[in-house]
Amino acid sequence: MKTYQLQDDKGQVISEHDNYDAAETAASEWAGVDSVVGHDGDLSCGGDKTLIWADEESAENDPGTNAIGSIRLAI
Repeated sequence: MKTYQLQDDKGQVISEHDNYDAAETAASEWAGVDSVVGHDGDLSCGGDKTLIWADEESAENDPGTNAIGSIRLAI
C-alpha cells in the first residue's frame, strides 16, 4: 500500500497519509489559505514529489527554491 508523507523544507515529516488526496488536503491546511500545492512534475503527473509554496508569488516560475514543503511517496 502506498503512503504519502507531508514534509517541511528541511525534510522533517509532518504527517503521513494513506492516499494522495488526503496528503494534498493536509498540505493546504498546513501551509495556509494562500498556499500553492503542486507543479508540473508533481506526483499526480508521475514526478517524484509535489511541492508546496506559501503563496502564488513564491511559486511563480520557481523550480522549488522557494518551496516550504513537499508531498513525497513514503518508502
